[in-house]
Amino acid sequence: MTYPKGTTRPSNVSGASDTTSTSDMIEEATEAEAEVEASNTSEATSEATSEATSETTTTTTTTSTVDPNIQQKIDSIKNVASTIRDISASIRDTVRALRETGAIDELIAAVHEATITMRDTTIEISKISKDLKERGMIKDTAKTLDETVAAANEAAESFRQTVEDMKEAAPQTAEVIKKARERVKTKKDNR
Repeated sequence: MTYPKGTTRPSNVSGASDTTSTSDMIEEATEAEAEVEASNTSEATSEATSEATSETTTTTTTTSTVDPNIQQKIDSIKNVASTIRDISASIRDTVRALRETGAIDELIAAVHEATITMRDTTIEISKISKDLKERGMIKDTAKTLDETVAAANEAAESFRQTVEDMKEAAPQTAEVIKKARERVKTKKDNR
């Protein structure tokens, strides 16, 4: 039997047909095509990946060149935003802690009690004031105060007159008292 050019007779089959069946040839061709297709697909994928990578690199390079002044402003805004987030979280935690511990409730209750006490005290003072006015105590007190001031003025005038009379009656004693008073005053000033 003759074999087509480039093929050899199978050595492990005795008496087997020297021709390869058509279905076997089709299977071999399909397998070969699948291998070629898989190879082409992986090449295409790697090419697409390298193209995408180079496009990404180009895009990144383009956006990374920013004016230093603008970049400084961007960084400043980012820092402010970060600070706002930190402070906001801190306030939230503080309010939560105050609420959970009941401190806010106690504060509100204390303010409520203080307000009630102030109201009651104001009402009492108003009642006392009206009562004193109705009894004439305020007018009497004012009159008494005026009389006291007048009496004090009279007493002061009387005392001054007494001192003048003493100076006339005992001029030497008055002079001694005056000198003594001046000495005491100079001693105080020298201390």
